[in-house]
Amino acid sequence: MQHGANSATPPAKKAAMMLPVVRSSFPVGQPVTSEGSPAAPRLWDIAYTAYRYVPLTPPLGADVADGPGADRSPFDLAAMRGRLAVFLDAYADDDPALRYSQDEVVAMVTPRLIAMAQWCAAQLDRPAIVQNGVMYRAHAEWLATGGLGAGGGVGPTQPQSGAL
Repeated sequence: MQHGANSATPPAKKAAMMLPVVRSSFPVGQPVTSEGSPAAPRLWDIAYTAYRYVPLTPPLGADVADGPGADRSPFDLAAMRGRLAVFLDAYADDDPALRYSQDEVVAMVTPRLIAMAQWCAAQLDRPAIVQNGVMYRAHAEWLATGGLGAGGGVGPTQPQSGAL
């Protein structure tokens, strides 16, 4: 199925449905394939996976208007950066073609979340999904304005052209 403006399932939604690889009740991996999001690069899926599993969400207590019950990280900023480094090392293993920098991944999280926020905002008959969009947009803004601290500000909060 091709994703695009007329598609009912944007790449953001498809990647969110992928199940992690689990060993001894602990998530150890996330399938990422070039077929996962035909309209988007591999980094698009890696960004969302890192956002969810590192996680790259504002820490508990952060002053972010992301709504009641929004997802928050139990880790401080240094721990999140450390966890992201471990995630990226494990993903790439010894393959330089799969090696992404933290800056590349964090920079992709912002447009990824904005694209998801836009999709969620259009689901007017599903208030919980609309609220998720508020959270995604707030988290994108948090990242774009330096939420992760040193090197954490990543720039634009608009999706890249062709992202949906």
